[in-house]
Amino acid sequence: MTSDKPGIVYVRRYASDAEEAVKILKKDSFVLNGMPPQLEPLDLSAERQWYLHDEIAPLCNSLCASTCTRPDVPKPTK
Repeated sequence: MTSDKPGIVYVRRYASDAEEAVKILKKDSFVLNGMPPQLEPLDLSAERQWYLHDEIAPLCNSLCASTCTRPDVPKPTK
């Protein structure tokens, strides 16, 4: 694939065969040097935060202690 022909891949069945161009994009529109829209991360539910803290954090080493802190939300009852 080259930057001057995005979406076109050159293939050959055997090393001695001639190259064939194959289009791999469904649509012809392709933005060069463009960035996709940024996705904002969703917040974790209280139940998920406590599960990660209680069940997964003990399995982590001390390097991830800053990311496995106690959740600020109250622990949900079952």
